[in-house]
Amino acid sequence: MPISLSNELLLILVFVQVLLATAMVALIWCVQIVLYPQFRDIGEPYWRRYHQIYMRRFACLVVPIMLLEIALAGFGLLVLGDRTLPIVGFLLVGALWGSTGLIQVPLHRGLSVAFSPDIHRKLVVTNWIRTVLWTVRWVFLIWWLIHLRTAT
Repeated sequence: MPISLSNELLLILVFVQVLLATAMVALIWCVQIVLYPQFRDIGEPYWRRYHQIYMRRFACLVVPIMLLEIALAGFGLLVLGDRTLPIVGFLLVGALWGSTGLIQVPLHRGLSVAFSPDIHRKLVVTNWIRTVLWTVRWVFLIWWLIHLRTAT
């Protein structure tokens, strides 16, 4: 049974998710447009070290945000029950986790051994999934926040 949540707390819950999604949208577009394409320019003598540092540093940014995103989306689902908006929000986060864990992480593991033009191309192409999903999630959350503000 869903827990009752005041409109003010719901606004805060969605607002915090908007902030997290804003951070992720900024990061994912930088990754997609700048970082991943320039991987091919690093050069073999430096590749493994560069990729190792990149993964460690980027994980420090992304992992906490992704954990907060899934926790807040799950909390929203728990407290709001079977309402459509929290379900959509949670499904978007689930799809992002699925794409990250099932596609991008294995590709990065392949690149951590040695640079491969084929794996790099797959990473750039498949990362569009996350780029689009995070952008859709961000727009969805902004719309939800506006909807909540106008409903009060």
